Amino acid sequence: MKKKILTLIILLILTTFAFGCSSDEIEAALEDGVNVLENDGEYDFEFTDRDLDINYDEESATIIELSDEDIDISGSGADYEDSLVTISAEGTYILRGELNNGQILIDAAAEDKIQIVLDNVSINNDDGAAIYVKQADKVFITMSEDSENSLSCNGDIEDDGDTNVDAVVFSKDDLTINGEGSLTISTEYGNGISSKDDLVITSGTYKINVSGRCLEANDRIKIAEGFFMLISGDDGLHCENDEEDTLGYIYIQGGTFDIFAEDDGIHGNLNVTINGGEIVIEDSYEGIEGTTIDLNGGEIYVNSDDDGLNAAGGNDGSNANGPGADMFSADGDAYISITGGSININADGDGIDSNGSLYISGGTTYVSGPTNNGNGALDYNGEAIITSGTVIAAGSSGMSQNFSQGSSQGSMLIYSNGEISGEIDLLDASGNVLASFTPEKMYSSVVISTPDVSEDETYYINMGITSQTVTMEDLIYGGGGMMNPGGKQRP
Repeated sequence: MKKKILTLIILLILTTFAFGCSSDEIEAALEDGVNVLENDGEYDFEFTDRDLDINYDEESATIIELSDEDIDISGSGADYEDSLVTISAEGTYILRGELNNGQILIDAAAEDKIQIVLDNVSINNDDGAAIYVKQADKVFITMSEDSENSLSCNGDIEDDGDTNVDAVVFSKDDLTINGEGSLTISTEYGNGISSKDDLVITSGTYKINVSGRCLEANDRIKIAEGFFMLISGDDGLHCENDEEDTLGYIYIQGGTFDIFAEDDGIHGNLNVTINGGEIVIEDSYEGIEGTTIDLNGGEIYVNSDDDGLNAAGGNDGSNANGPGADMFSADGDAYISITGGSININADGDGIDSNGSLYISGGTTYVSGPTNNGNGALDYNGEAIITSGTVIAAGSSGMSQNFSQGSSQGSMLIYSNGEISGEIDLLDASGNVLASFTPEKMYSSVVISTPDVSEDETYYINMGITSQTVTMEDLIYGGGGMMNPGGKQRP
C-alpha cells in the first residue's frame, strides 16, 4: 500500500460463550489477564489471500466503458440493455466512465467468483442499487490505484420482487472490497454497503454518507485496513443475525474510523470487544452498544446523546416497545469490562451503563457524564469491581454510583455543593498530583479511583475552585445513587 494508514485494531465478536460465566469466573479471568471471551474456532477472523489481493490482469479482463449515450463492452461475460449492465460469468471486469441512471447487476452461477475493478467510475441509480449482486459465489470489488469512484442513489431503492434491496451496494452473497483508490457512496434513501452474507474490506479509502447504515451485514463484517469517514442516519456499523448464534459479528483488524451516527456508532447485537488502535465516534445516539462490551486497549473517544457505553440495551430508541421501555431492566448476562486502553467519554445520558455488572482492571477511563439527575457517570445493576486502572467519572449527583465493596483498589465518590466546572485533581497528603482530568461540562459528583488510592490514607481533591479532604477509612469511600449504593453512603 502506498498510504500508511494509522493502525486501528477493533475486534467485535458476537457470541454466547460468556453468557454462562458467573461474575466470579469473569473476575478470575480478568485477574489472569485473559479475555472473558475466547475464540474457540467457531469464528472466522482470517483474511484470505484473495481478500487481500488488489491485483488484476487487464489483458484478460473484460473492459466496460460506461456512458449515458452508449456502453462499450470489450470481452465476454457481460451484456447491457439501456443503462443496465449484466455480468453473468466468472472473470474480471474493469469499469470506467459514468452512468447518470443505471446499474451494474451481477447475476452469475452460484459457484462463480467475480472481480469488479472500479477505475474512475461514477454510477447513479434513480431507483435502485448502483451495484447489485443478485447471485455469485463471491464478488470482489477492487478500486484501481489512485482512482476516484462514486456510487449513489437519488431516489427510493426498489426491491427486485423477492429481495428487499436497501443499499447503494447490495449483495445477496459474500462481498469483498479492496484496492488503492477511493470510493464515495451517498443516498438519502437507504444503506451504503449491505451484504446478506459476509462483508469483507481489506483496503481503500471510503466516504459514506447515507440515511441508513453505512456498513451492514447479516453474517460478518471483517475489516483489515482502510480509511473510513462514515456519516449515518442509523448505525455506523451494524451486523446482526437472528438465526445463528455464531454469526452476526464484526471484526476490525486495522484502519482509521471517523463516525457520525444518528444511532449507534458501532452496534454489535451480542458482544463488542475492542483490543486496540484508535477510534473516534464524533456523534451518536449511543456510542458503543452490545449485550457485553470488552475494552482491552486502544485510544477511544465517544460523544453520545445518550449512553457512551451501553451493555444490554437500556434507553435505546431501537427497542421494540419504544424509547425508554426497558431503561431500568437488569440483565445478569450483561457486563462491561475494561482491561486497558485510553477511553474518553462525553455522554448526555449515562457515561458507562451496564444492565449487568462493570469490571475494570486496567487502562485509563475519563467520563464527562450527564448534567441531569436522571442519569449518572457510572450506572450498573449488578456489581462494579475495580482491581486496577485509573477512572475519573464526573457527572450529576442524583443517580451517582461508586464502585462496589469487594473491589481491591480504592475508590472515592465526592459531591460538590451544586454544579461546578473545571479541572479535577487528585493529590496525596504531600501534595503530589496522582491524577487529573478536565470534564467537558458541568458536574456535581466525581468518582475517582487509581492504583495510588489506599485505605487509611488522606487525599485532597480539587474540583474547579473548590477543594475537599478525604481520609480513606475503607477502600470504598462514599456511596450514593438512588438505584444501588455501591459502598458506604455519602458523607
